[in-house]
Amino acid sequence: MSFLHKARDLQAGAVAAGHRVTADAAARTLNEGGNAFQAAAAGLIAACLAEPVFASPGGGGFMTARHRSGKTEVLDFFVDLPGHNQTDAQIMEVEADFGSVRQLFHIGAGTSAVPGMEAGLGALIRLGKAENGISMQRLFGIALTSASDMKVSPLQAQLFEIVSPILQASDTARSLYAPDGKLLVDGDPFDNAELRLLFKELSERDDATLQGFCERDRVLQQQRDEGGHLTAIDFADYEVQLRDPTRWQNASCRVFSNALPAMGGVLSLAMLSADSKPLSPLSGRADVIALVDRYWRDGHSGQEIADKFHVHATQPEQAGSKDSFNGTTHISVIDRRGNAVAVTVTNGEGNGQIVSGRGFMLNNMLGEEDVNPVGPTRWKPQPKGQRRLSSMMAPSIADGLDGTLLALGSGGSNRIRTALYQVLANRFLTGMDIREAVHRPRIHGERRRLDIEDYGNQPEAKVLEGVFPQTEFWQGQSLYFGGVHAVERTPRGRFAGAGDPRREGVFVVVD
Repeated sequence: MSFLHKARDLQAGAVAAGHRVTADAAARTLNEGGNAFQAAAAGLIAACLAEPVFASPGGGGFMTARHRSGKTEVLDFFVDLPGHNQTDAQIMEVEADFGSVRQLFHIGAGTSAVPGMEAGLGALIRLGKAENGISMQRLFGIALTSASDMKVSPLQAQLFEIVSPILQASDTARSLYAPDGKLLVDGDPFDNAELRLLFKELSERDDATLQGFCERDRVLQQQRDEGGHLTAIDFADYEVQLRDPTRWQNASCRVFSNALPAMGGVLSLAMLSADSKPLSPLSGRADVIALVDRYWRDGHSGQEIADKFHVHATQPEQAGSKDSFNGTTHISVIDRRGNAVAVTVTNGEGNGQIVSGRGFMLNNMLGEEDVNPVGPTRWKPQPKGQRRLSSMMAPSIADGLDGTLLALGSGGSNRIRTALYQVLANRFLTGMDIREAVHRPRIHGERRRLDIEDYGNQPEAKVLEGVFPQTEFWQGQSLYFGGVHAVERTPRGRFAGAGDPRREGVFVVVD
């Protein structure tokens, strides 16, 4: 089903996402009268089926939302530390092959933190219901229709190959991702029948709650059998946290992003604030990235970074964030009423074990350096209310003084902060349209290395040598540099946007 640009006075909305199926589910929801919250929820359901390395009922994420009333808030449904550290938890080490580099990951039942996707998706659905949209049953039905007759996409095939040791770490995982003893490849049919059945059962409920949809009994049984930390108390204690967004503004725009303890929002806005030249050349952007990166690496907290670079952040920190590969995907939606949603989710890479009969993996966040820097065995339990882990994810909302409204975010682990900074700087400091702002070549710098997308032979690129001790040139676009999916609503109610081609991005306007 396609949605074409038409010359009508009022468009229903627009969607940008990292997969055709995800975008289609959100767009269909808008087309049937749903609002931005419901469209994002439908997109997340479809993403669990179409983007399984990125999205899962066993993961978590963040949403930054602008209500049509003008209120902007952050909904934090990221993962929690378990209440107890089982010293004999099952943890395995596997190696992923990125081509130019190989990286070790920790998986197994003992690497799973308390998932937040169930609570986050439920909160999204409740927000949508308050806006008088479509029913929960119809929302799930739309997502399942969009995700029917799927085939493995080129990007998903690439990701399957990269994390192949995880997708084949157990018999249940192999049965889904390598059903004939060979890993699925581009173009192969892909139907997660067990997860589809779970979502179908939810669509037939009479109530508007998702309580228990994560199949807690099965999850807990698996955790007991396989040596994990999670208990029934962990699920009972989990709560979605509403936070005031981190924000920054200048004479032409305001930007609202993810709140502390997540670090992506404050770091990207610190760079935007430090970029004082409206037409800053590429070399100036590299200097800005280096400046903020050094200040952060010197051990300054998120609050100290915010204060140093004139960014407003109000939430207390609970954890740090470093860097690692982290499987993330993003959805941006704006509807005709002016509701805007930017939501980013992750499952890490998954713990390697499919929950019995339900078709999804729990996360491996306790084995992720960027969210649990002390490692999968040495973390210490924290009191209730202080267990939320940190992340680089930074779903964001921006508005211009002319009335422009922008929703955007990115996957890409530690590259999220530089990807968002550059797109926002391209759009609001340099004045590019949003599509050009997303498509422009990017750079990413941290510690001693600067990576440069040099496709198109940028004349400035060679000037960047020396800003960091090590410089690496990339000859084409790469998923390494993130995937910024953005939707913009003009003051006249028209839509523009871009799905990032680095991560199979799709942009759809719904008339």
